[in-house]
Amino acid sequence: MRVKGFVAGGVVVLLGACQAGDVAMETPAAAAVDWSLAVTRTLRIRQDEYAPLVITLRQGRPYVLKLENADDAAHAFSAPDFFQAIAVKSLTPAEPAASPGAALSSIGLPPGQTRELAFVPVKDGHYSFADGWTGRLLGGILGTRGLIVIEAIRRP
Repeated sequence: MRVKGFVAGGVVVLLGACQAGDVAMETPAAAAVDWSLAVTRTLRIRQDEYAPLVITLRQGRPYVLKLENADDAAHAFSAPDFFQAIAVKSLTPAEPAASPGAALSSIGLPPGQTRELAFVPVKDGHYSFADGWTGRLLGGILGTRGLIVIEAIRRP
């Protein structure tokens, strides 16, 4: 399944400040699923470490990724290749700068805040994620890294 119009090459939206409200970025692939079947996965960062370090998802199923920052410092969930492999329904809360059709590469996580990303994986593969905030400050030499595995649709 190919999603057109979701990724705009070279555009980076870093959602830093927490504001009330949702940003709807719904694509045709995200609109076509039954969201009552969405599975919630939680990814928590605390003391500069993400847990869990590996998340496994299935292509074509709806998910809500709950990103929790349990630190008193800002972090950023950075996963540019992962964002190109999913169809996003919404990001809550979000900044007005995140408009429909904008390409995500990183989601800012203010201290003590939680963000929820509703999406459908559309491309199988292995995608790394990192704490983009720490990596950017230190030239990319440090920062927690993890892996998101999207399993292909199994055909009988």
